[in-house]
Amino acid sequence: MKKETKSEILRHVILIGIGFFLLYPVIFMFFASFKESNEIFASKSIFPETWRVENFVNGWKSGATGSVTFTDFFRNTFFLVIPVVAATVEPDFSSKELCDGCGVLDPLLVPGKYGDYHSPVYAV
Repeated sequence: MKKETKSEILRHVILIGIGFFLLYPVIFMFFASFKESNEIFASKSIFPETWRVENFVNGWKSGATGSVTFTDFFRNTFFLVIPVVAATVEPDFSSKELCDGCGVLDPLLVPGKYGDYHSPVYAV
């Protein structure tokens, strides 16, 4: 084998090992979502003894706290987060034309929009 081929194989083995190390928590959580609560840390196997799909149904209905469900989270996303993001991404006119003091952070986020008085300048 050539020296380049050996170093490429070693590099791939190391990258695959690092990739598995980084993906293992995701794999563990995927299989843990099908286990019973007492089985998650009691069992040494990553695979559940009995596959419980109803965990997802129970989690959706009761949520993390019992009083707030995932339906509430989705409702908040559509009625709160999306309008706030839409209002943040301004149209072609500036917020200073609408009201004085509305866009306090706007000059910091959009360099050059109001001139150079708040635009960050970075030397390269």
